[in-house]
Amino acid sequence: MLSVVSIESPAWKSRCHVVVNSGTGSCLVVDPGNFDIAQIEQVFVDQEITRCDYILLTHEHFDHIAGAEVLKNKTGAQMIASRACAAACRDVRENMSFYLDGKGFSLGAVDWVCEERGWTIPWEGHRIEMAPCPGHSPGGILIRLNRFLFTGDSLLATGPGPTHLPGGNKAQLALSLEGLRRKYPGEMMVYPGHGEAFPLSGGMG
Repeated sequence: MLSVVSIESPAWKSRCHVVVNSGTGSCLVVDPGNFDIAQIEQVFVDQEITRCDYILLTHEHFDHIAGAEVLKNKTGAQMIASRACAAACRDVRENMSFYLDGKGFSLGAVDWVCEERGWTIPWEGHRIEMAPCPGHSPGGILIRLNRFLFTGDSLLATGPGPTHLPGGNKAQLALSLEGLRRKYPGEMMVYPGHGEAFPLSGGMG
C-alpha cells in the first residue's frame, strides 16, 4: 500500500513528500528542500523504510532542491527532473540560491532527464507519470503516482502558483493548468510545494 508523508522545511516552509510503499519498505522522495535531511531520515525510521529509489524534483528553485544531493549521496537514489530543471539546478542564479547569501549552491548531474529517458517510470508494481508544467518556472513538471499528484509550486490550494519570479509566465502556467484539468480526474489528492494537501477538484482556482 502506498501512503504519503509530508514534511515542512523549517527554513522556508516548502514541502517535501515521501511516498512510502509499506509492502516493500521502499520509497521515493519529492522535492527534498531542506539542507538538513534529518526530518526525511526520521520518516525512514518511523515508516521502516529500507530503500529510497528515486528523488523527483518538481522544479528548480532552491527551496525544493536543497537536500537533493545529500539525500542522493546517502541513499544511492536516482535523481529525476526535466531538462530545464536539471540545467537550472546547476546555476546558482536560475535556482535562485544566489539571492540567499550572494553565493548560492548548485547540484550535480541529474540521473534521469525526462526528455531523454522518458516521462514514465515503473516502480514496485506502480507507475510514476510525469508531465511538463512550465509557468511557475521553466523546468516545472507534474508527478502522478496512482491517486497522488505532486504539483510543486504550479498549483497550490489557493489556485495557480506565483509567476513573478524570473522565468515565470502567467499565461504559460494557465495553459499548463488547463492541460492538467483535461488530463487528471478531480478526485485525485494534490500534494503541493507549500501548504497542506487538497483534492484536485478544490484547488483549480
